[in-house]
Amino acid sequence: MRAPRAEWVAALLAACILPPALAPAGQGKWESIGIGGGGGIFVPSSSPHDPKLIFCASDMSGVYRSTDGGRTWRMLHWRQLSSAISCAVAFDPSNENVLYCVPGPYAGQVLKVSRDKGLTWQPLCDGQAWEKLGQVGRIDVSPDGKILFLATAKGSVRSDDGGKTWTQVKGIETTVHRFFFPRVVADLEAWYVGTVRGVFGSYDRGRTWNSCGPIPGEKLHDFCGGADSRTGRAVLYCSVPGRDDSGKFAGGIFRSEDRGATWQSAMGAGINTSIGRHGPIGRTVPDYPFLGMAANQTDTVYTFGYGTGTIPPYSSTVYRTDDGGRSWKRVLAGPRYAKGRNVELSWINYERGWSSGVLSYSVNPRHKDVLHYSTGMEIFVTYDGGRRWRQAYTRFADRGAPDRGKRWSGVGLEMTTTWRFVFDPHDRNRCYICYTDIGFARSLDRGKSWYNSPTGSPWSNTFYDIAFDRAKPGLIYAACAYEHDIPSWKMAGTVAGGGGVCISTDYGKLWHPSATGMPAKGACTAVELDPKSPPEKRTLYAAMYGGGVYKSTDAAGSWKPVNTGLKTETNDHFTDLKLHADGTLFALCGAKSKSRYEPAAYGGLFKSTDGGESWADLTEQLKLYLPYGFDVHPTDSRIIYLCVSAVPRRHETAGVYKSTDGGSTWTKLKIDWPAGGPSYVHAKYPSVDPYRPQRVWVSTGTHGLLVTNDGGLSWKEIKGVPFGGINRVTVDPLDHETIWCSSFGGGIWRGPAMGAGE
Repeated sequence: MRAPRAEWVAALLAACILPPALAPAGQGKWESIGIGGGGGIFVPSSSPHDPKLIFCASDMSGVYRSTDGGRTWRMLHWRQLSSAISCAVAFDPSNENVLYCVPGPYAGQVLKVSRDKGLTWQPLCDGQAWEKLGQVGRIDVSPDGKILFLATAKGSVRSDDGGKTWTQVKGIETTVHRFFFPRVVADLEAWYVGTVRGVFGSYDRGRTWNSCGPIPGEKLHDFCGGADSRTGRAVLYCSVPGRDDSGKFAGGIFRSEDRGATWQSAMGAGINTSIGRHGPIGRTVPDYPFLGMAANQTDTVYTFGYGTGTIPPYSSTVYRTDDGGRSWKRVLAGPRYAKGRNVELSWINYERGWSSGVLSYSVNPRHKDVLHYSTGMEIFVTYDGGRRWRQAYTRFADRGAPDRGKRWSGVGLEMTTTWRFVFDPHDRNRCYICYTDIGFARSLDRGKSWYNSPTGSPWSNTFYDIAFDRAKPGLIYAACAYEHDIPSWKMAGTVAGGGGVCISTDYGKLWHPSATGMPAKGACTAVELDPKSPPEKRTLYAAMYGGGVYKSTDAAGSWKPVNTGLKTETNDHFTDLKLHADGTLFALCGAKSKSRYEPAAYGGLFKSTDGGESWADLTEQLKLYLPYGFDVHPTDSRIIYLCVSAVPRRHETAGVYKSTDGGSTWTKLKIDWPAGGPSYVHAKYPSVDPYRPQRVWVSTGTHGLLVTNDGGLSWKEIKGVPFGGINRVTVDPLDHETIWCSSFGGGIWRGPAMGAGE
């Protein structure tokens, strides 16, 4: 799982439409393209009114909506709702159309409401009433929909008037796991809340809270409850950390049938209580940090248990009880099970293995057999109580049975960074995606289906760039790295990991590393091939984030640094290269920092006219901290566009620059950035239309995607583009009014070049 982005990068983000197949560009729709999944998926939740209506969020800011139980998804538009990985979408129990959510942690804590089942969202109120308490982690709505509770790590606030006014809830000034509102309790209306410190009850609709009694541990992992309207019976459940008590298991799951006054162990037969590690990996004491149940019944409960081994009965899994914890059964059998496996597998399992950890976990509030859980790369759903689990992020698109090396199609749940979308010059049906975290993907049908294909690269985490040999179909060079997210500011510190150029001779199916000669540390971020060099002794250039620029004159048989004039002694974080048709070579040096807020050196754009043997600094006078991306006019290397992002506390140089004299002078273009973003701008990549060079797209991480048709004199936002954090734009070679956009965390998006159909 990738780490969430730094606070000041908060405004990236994402969203919109997923038709099931690639529509003609003339329809003006934006379409999600990719292999599916591959990123952290958080806070899945489904509607109590319609269990097939599901929401989840990505660590890359996208919030996703499904109306068919996760078979297809739409990402919500980034201006509607984004960056909501801390707080699940909450449903009004009394009105199926009304939903609530608070974005965060890397966005303003505005309470948003939807009155159309989550299609559109509007701000309901700002976060002044609760921001001092910290990030909202949970929203709960009373059964009649009249009272809202927002919970943080330091307490909760409530509103009795639809969000107009708020008061702090007294008596539960700590992290809340879950509120529970029994519809019927034997003799009086009682509400309950489970917190880290214990379980509390209220008999005045949540105005005052009192401890229900001592909890069976020092703290609570999780809490849930259920009530049977036919009998009036209510049962509470909690889990506490497991521990070794003189060789015997203690802790785990407990049940209370007297409103939390006393607790009985619910660690019945069938659940793992072993002490000691049973295998090469695993804990020495099992733990049960996740609980869940439908609130309209009392005895069916689920828990995710971290195990003490890798095989049953010790492995991590989901358990279910139908008798209040007196007995349990395992209801999740993954790919290690030769017999009895009940999980639908996908390309991630075949190509990368099985992730047994859980990021988020939820049970539908009214449907006890509907359960979702998500991992660092996947999401799974069951609608039959765990008898069968369906993966909900990709679709098998090949013949025969799913297996390693087969084709898959995304279903709209794309949350992985893509650096480039490239068409093969020898076959326009072949196209490629350079990915973060999942490496590389190739398609034989113009993006309808994909093979995951980083095989053979020793640096399979990220492919940043590829270059083709136009004289040899199938021959591709790739810039590969362990390190992801370059050139963002969060990566501007110490260079680690490794990288280099890999080679494929079979259209990207298999890769092997090129010869040594590059630094052991550092990431390879770009590769360029000189088409005028001899076919058997190709000249190539590679950018190293932590090494400068390297050159090969023997088709990647050997490499040498060509850094004269690049000032690598102060900053060797090179992020991009471009070899112009006239032989001019450009190299971009990105950010270098010595702390989170302090740059260590300037970056800049350099030019060479002698094959990299010497370089001239084109931007020395601009003093740029984070030059992010550049592009050059296809037939005139004097016309250059350069995007510069803001860095913390230094925003003044950020924007888009243009030179018409080969970099001797620069003009900072006047752009009226769209409203709704921060005061600073993260300008990222300019993309010059190769067929109509006066048309240029500029991507940002803060203000969406913009386009100019007059070389930068006037600009318009492409409002319909689904994801806010676009990277580069690729013009379709067969339809010049269609573009394919790579993104910083939302996969690939295909849509109209000028944003028609918004």
